[in-house]
Amino acid sequence: MPKTILPFRETDQSEWIKQLHKELQNQTDLLVYKDPIEGLEIDLTKEVEQIGIPSKNNPEWKNIFHLEVSDEKIANKILLAVLMQGATGLLLSSNKNSCNWTEVLANIEVAYIDCWIVLKNQTELSQFEQEDLLAKKSHILFLFKEGVECNYFSAFDLHQIGATISTQLGFLLLSLHRSLESTELKSNYFFEFGVSTQYFLELAKLRAFRHLISRLEAIHDVKISFELIVKTGFSNKSLKDPYTNLLRQATEALSAVAGGCDALCIQPYDQLSSAGSDDFSRRMALNIGNLIQEEVQMKSNTDPLKDARTVEALTTAIVHQAWETLLAADEFENLTDFKPAIEQARESRLQKFKTGEQFLIGVNQFENTFETKVKSWGTIPAAFGFPYLIYELA
Repeated sequence: MPKTILPFRETDQSEWIKQLHKELQNQTDLLVYKDPIEGLEIDLTKEVEQIGIPSKNNPEWKNIFHLEVSDEKIANKILLAVLMQGATGLLLSSNKNSCNWTEVLANIEVAYIDCWIVLKNQTELSQFEQEDLLAKKSHILFLFKEGVECNYFSAFDLHQIGATISTQLGFLLLSLHRSLESTELKSNYFFEFGVSTQYFLELAKLRAFRHLISRLEAIHDVKISFELIVKTGFSNKSLKDPYTNLLRQATEALSAVAGGCDALCIQPYDQLSSAGSDDFSRRMALNIGNLIQEEVQMKSNTDPLKDARTVEALTTAIVHQAWETLLAADEFENLTDFKPAIEQARESRLQKFKTGEQFLIGVNQFENTFETKVKSWGTIPAAFGFPYLIYELA
């Protein structure tokens, strides 16, 4: 279908504000955005500071599937199925001391798909020197969490336990900053984020991070090549009202794409249930990514909300806040010093939920009364001493 370029003109700031007052019937308080938990207050009538967001190397994003391997045969079966259902990349990790990657990757042509495997250290890489894996090794990207090889930094757990955006970004920036000070620059870095249904905040978070990386590049006098992996989480998901989750996953996915993710992982809503995800929930999760790419025509993006005043204002505010967090955190002896700030934000979120100020359809409002096959929550992961913040269990 041919694309039509519409001759939109740039709207003058005063003209835009005048129209807002008219449509809001002079309720000027609505023009000041406040988020006490995030510590953000933005007056949308003020002139927006343009900070500049570096462009992506590749505008296309990947619809990936993440699997933590516990049983190699089952994992292989699941991976073959999701590749048939539209996954264009695999993000693999294992909770086993010694994972048989030969069995996991059997009949999977990693030469034709993106395959990322998270390893703890270089020792785990030695398995890929075996004859049956050697041919695949050159086509796999290995992500290391620690040591001199470290090229993978994740704020997903922070997001899931309730940390603020500035804490999430500050944590990633400090981790990268200290890595650049102590080890050599890697050819490519991977940063992992969680995403929630706060649509504009989440996409502004990703835009802000791209700008903040450019600041670290200037400080260290390097050029950092990186990819942003965004994963949907579980805090706002419901096992009692399964289909509401699809709506939440869709808005979360759209904010990740509009924010400039390089890889999007829409995790099955029942991943943390005692029974784990099933074929249907995995298929539905992947279908959301497929629909965004093929039906919504957002297979690629080049910062589609650039110059949108509200988005630019949010991005700028988050940049300033996260940079201040980084400067303060540079005095930390270790990363666990983020814990007090995490606990404060977590408790505020819980209080807001329990008082009904924040409501989730199907969880604490309009609970599902139809008969459905209900799963139960399994073991909830933890980070920094806090379990994931699952509102349905609060």
